[in-house]
Amino acid sequence: MSRRRPANWRSSSGWWSWELTSTRAAGSLFHEHSDGLVQADLNARGGIRDSSALDLAASDGHVEIVRYLLSCGPELDVSEPTRNPLFSAIRGGHSEVAKLLIEAGIDTNVKYTGGSMKGTGALELARQWGRNDIVVLLGGTPELPQITEAAPSRKDRMAVRDGADAAAQMLGLTGAETPEGVVQKIQQFLEDFAAGATENPLGDNAAVALGALWGNAICDAYGWQWIVPKHGRWRSLGVADPERSYLALPFDFFHKLMNDDPEGETPGPLVRFHAIGASHLPVSDPKTYTVITS
Repeated sequence: MSRRRPANWRSSSGWWSWELTSTRAAGSLFHEHSDGLVQADLNARGGIRDSSALDLAASDGHVEIVRYLLSCGPELDVSEPTRNPLFSAIRGGHSEVAKLLIEAGIDTNVKYTGGSMKGTGALELARQWGRNDIVVLLGGTPELPQITEAAPSRKDRMAVRDGADAAAQMLGLTGAETPEGVVQKIQQFLEDFAAGATENPLGDNAAVALGALWGNAICDAYGWQWIVPKHGRWRSLGVADPERSYLALPFDFFHKLMNDDPEGETPGPLVRFHAIGASHLPVSDPKTYTVITS
């Protein structure tokens, strides 16, 4: 099995590198024997965190890889928090992966006793990270997150700028488009990409780039602002209305659209853009940061 190079995108804030999970999983899954044959070891571990193929796939939210690995009957190792693929899925916010692991029979009741994880099980971790969808999967009652915010750092602002510039170049924008025109171009690209009718020169970085461009369009059209929302250990980068009644998380949204929604069942960026403009959003009080991209 050949190894692929990490996908890199050069921004002014430095090299951003995403190593493809399929490559990392393969590196853990296969080893060469003395007879020259490459054989699979489902439960092989390696790397800094002693990760298995299942751990890596769960951590990066690759649903189909997780589904395939589970079909091969791997060990669902929960002996340590760092070995628990469900914990990896929770930290990454990958609810579909968490659902597959739960359905496969992973131990959801184990609680750890050492260090910072003392007394922590899957349900407690999901609540700590504000993963209400996974809390529900685990049979718990979701809690309303107490979100606070900070101003984007210089690195955050540069990342948004560089991402939006890369997406604009990919879409052939001239700079004369209205915010709605920009979103229409984004929507058309997603539809063409899903149909296999266009190339994606940005690869794994396209979700970040398109998210930045879409977020900027919302800010330009409706006076929203980029913020850094925080809840417990969770931190993200999103756009919020002036009253902070609503919060959009563009990068998570576009990652889901491009990787986890092949049938196009999730309302896309143009529908959400119009919903904001027409005030067709759930009732939400100021300072509640209701997420509109989940």
